[in-house]
Amino acid sequence: MQRLANKHNIDIKMPFDFMDHVNDPRFRREKFREVIEVLQALENMRFKNIFCNVTYNSKTIKKVIKGTHPNLFIYMLNDLRQYQLKWE
Repeated sequence: MQRLANKHNIDIKMPFDFMDHVNDPRFRREKFREVIEVLQALENMRFKNIFCNVTYNSKTIKKVIKGTHPNLFIYMLNDLRQYQLKWE
């Protein structure tokens, strides 16, 4: 998560919450918003890993990082923040 955020010049603190970046002027740009969605999805996966002891295979993680995972198209950004989703 940190490497992806650094690559796109986004300062993050843990736990990640997209609401910290709503006032960023770049938030209205589609590319920036896609990166925020990926970061929020990774935070969702991290939270589920910590509390539910779920591990994900590398294919699932790569799909999320590339932004091609189906959950990123089905769920809104706020849903990624509020609900624990099934990623596999």
